[in-house]
Amino acid sequence: MSVNNRFVRSLVVLLILSLAVYLGLSQVAAPEVNPKSAPDVEFSAERALEHVEKIAQKPHPTGSPEAYAVRDYLLDQLKALGLSPEVQEGAGARLSHDMVFAGSVQNVIARLKGTGEGKAIMIAAHYDSVPTAPGASDDGAAVGAMLETLRALQAGPQLKHDVIFLFTDGEELGLVGADLFTAKHPWMKDIGLVLNFEARGYTGPSFMFETSDQNGWLMKEFAEAAEHPVANSMLYDMYKLMPNDTDLTAFKQAGLSGLNFAYAIGLNAYHNTIDSVEQLDRKSLQHHGSYMLSLTKHLGNLDSLEDTKETNRVYFNVLKHTLVGYSQTWVLPLAIAVTLLFLYVLIAGIRRDSLQVGGLLKGFFAFLLAIVVTGAVTMGAWMLLSTLQSDLVFNLTNDPDFSDVYAWGFALLAIAVFALLYAWFRRFTSVGNLTGGAIIWVWLLMIATVFLLPGGSYLFTWPLFFSLIGWHLLIREREGKIASLPQAIILTLLAVPAVVLFSPIVYLVQVLVSLQLAGVIFALQAIMMGLLLPQILSLMDVRPLRFPIAAVAGSLAVFLISAFALGVTEKNPTLVSLLYGKNDDTNKAVFATASTLDDPWLEQFLSAEPEKGPLNEILYPLYGRDYRYAEAPGIEEKGPKLETISDEKSGDVRTITVKLTSQRQAGSITVTTETDGKLLGGKVFDRAFDTSTIKNPGGPFVVDYGSAPETGLLLTLKVQAASKVTLSVIDTKYGYPSVQGKSYTDSPKSIMAVKRVVVSKKFEL
Repeated sequence: MSVNNRFVRSLVVLLILSLAVYLGLSQVAAPEVNPKSAPDVEFSAERALEHVEKIAQKPHPTGSPEAYAVRDYLLDQLKALGLSPEVQEGAGARLSHDMVFAGSVQNVIARLKGTGEGKAIMIAAHYDSVPTAPGASDDGAAVGAMLETLRALQAGPQLKHDVIFLFTDGEELGLVGADLFTAKHPWMKDIGLVLNFEARGYTGPSFMFETSDQNGWLMKEFAEAAEHPVANSMLYDMYKLMPNDTDLTAFKQAGLSGLNFAYAIGLNAYHNTIDSVEQLDRKSLQHHGSYMLSLTKHLGNLDSLEDTKETNRVYFNVLKHTLVGYSQTWVLPLAIAVTLLFLYVLIAGIRRDSLQVGGLLKGFFAFLLAIVVTGAVTMGAWMLLSTLQSDLVFNLTNDPDFSDVYAWGFALLAIAVFALLYAWFRRFTSVGNLTGGAIIWVWLLMIATVFLLPGGSYLFTWPLFFSLIGWHLLIREREGKIASLPQAIILTLLAVPAVVLFSPIVYLVQVLVSLQLAGVIFALQAIMMGLLLPQILSLMDVRPLRFPIAAVAGSLAVFLISAFALGVTEKNPTLVSLLYGKNDDTNKAVFATASTLDDPWLEQFLSAEPEKGPLNEILYPLYGRDYRYAEAPGIEEKGPKLETISDEKSGDVRTITVKLTSQRQAGSITVTTETDGKLLGGKVFDRAFDTSTIKNPGGPFVVDYGSAPETGLLLTLKVQAASKVTLSVIDTKYGYPSVQGKSYTDSPKSIMAVKRVVVSKKFEL
């Protein structure tokens, strides 16, 4: 083949694969914004934004005057829209992950009546924010979208089913408002399903990332009704393995069916000062509202919402906002069909002597080595980068203006490493055998996901099916490799499904776990590249090193240009958490930070050579991680106060009831219980919790009470009768400590400083 023909062939392969990457990544996109002038029956992000601007002017954590102002705004807006809202007030408490989350909350609830008598749809979002963020995205965007959705619904024909609008309080305290609603509100019995909306960033598509179990009916209706669906069951199966919770967790535990939506790109804004209206992506807001309105209209006009459970489905995007799916009952038959095709191609290749058992074994171990080395090199590159640019680690892992750019550098580096390895492996066996070794691994991964992550099985089943056809065509050729332009086109088109399905998953995993797990992210990319081996090897057909060298050069160019072009600024600030901690028992106080940032602003708190280590000896069990810290001046504010209400023994059980209050009106109280016996249970106010499932019945067991400190925390603990009980109590305020005669310079705008003042005290009972 002439040099020109090889060049054209290589160019065509690269163009097809590049287009496939573009099509795959285009799935991760939100719709365009509807303007204020959009018809009344449509959702407009610009109209919803007017509500967000009112809600997210400043932080509004549960129990604060700002939270009460948001509550009143919601009540006024709901009344103006013709509804009769109510406030559900009370204390909630929820056991999760060996910890009780508690607080006094005020949920806002309203009901839009339908024409029928069946079950209602509930739309839910939380109106509280954390103390450190205005909460424009988390969760002001969803709250504003709910008000705009209600307006649009009223502009159209009345639905058959009622629609309940639940604005929960205390989600940031640990789903406390949702827990209170599910436990005590009479409307719980009326609800057929719930749509919950969240955010963990400031931009990106609103991803339908979680469903209730037996989601077959829900997903069919979702696919039919959602205007711009973005979802896949692989990430849902992965999410189930993680400890993350949203209000939908409480709704699901109460037996409700539901769907959960969130946008999650831009973690630098999550719970930080730049979670502001200015930062909020209007397209993400539009996507929230698009789901709310289209799904509510569709579901609200169905004949019945009684039977919402059906066998789980596999679902995924194939092109932008095009969702496909099928019942999980098809997962095993499809895997069997692909396995039969795999065996046919394998046996046929061995019989034709296009494949050799020894060569396939070489290909098998070569692919394993390629995955491991690619992951190891990219992980090593990340460790080097994070060491050289330690002040940028927060931005590199959380800020998409940084991480998205650097991710391309890592992706090119992974391609280079993978290609270099196969330039060497090619010396020992044929292209067909090397491809076969990778295909055997992908087949094993398909089998594993069929049984362990059935929702994720599509990621291997469908790319493998098309790759098997390509492998069969490849080994039938006399040369056993891509040797002509028509062959390059056909085989590369058969590789497109792998790229289209894998590339958004690789990107989303990078968004969710950050570049700190670069080894995992780009090992996943290496698995995808295993299905592109004929194409990669064809690019190295004559001069094997040219392609990997070009990829290395591209990677270095990305890293070098980014190092000079990107830096911490007011637009892209970094994060520092500054802690002032005082032990009220010893009067010892420290300033501390877990940040590695070296900035002049920190020098006023930390000495030139701060000590390093945990603070659990000073501030008790919750501060066991490593900090940089220095001795600090004391403050006059007193530590938490404990009043024993009762201490009784009955048989082998000792029941202790105490009231804990903050003497300095701190925003939260955290109690760590340790006992030399066994913690048997307890109660926060009137909400009992069962400790039978906790890992360590002797503690430390944590109760986090996050609101209304003036009322105090009424806590009951049940322990074995002869047990000693130690309570380590911490109360927390945000801001600088009030040190007499001392003031502190505030952080520059390029630093988001989270400033906490904690006072600890220990009680022996």
